Amino acid sequence: GMSQDDMAAELHLERNQYRKMEKATVVPKLDYLVMLSGIFNVSLDYLVFGEKAKDEKAAVIEDIESVCNGRHLLYRRF
Repeated sequence: GMSQDDMAAELHLERNQYRKMEKATVVPKLDYLVMLSGIFNVSLDYLVFGEKAKDEKAAVIEDIESVCNGRHLLYRRF
């Protein structure tokens, strides 16, 4: 894994600034969240919301698939 010094350097931050983000004593700016999502190869949703976002995304995909497959009540009439 990366050390705090490595992560701070990757984000172009001072170590103490990164440490505050890591300990959640400050809210990171969007540009840092975008960079972190790239470093860890995860979506912003996952980075911010964790597993909850993954579950919600699966539910949305299931809803879309049901509409596309004609199982949704609104689309049965057409």
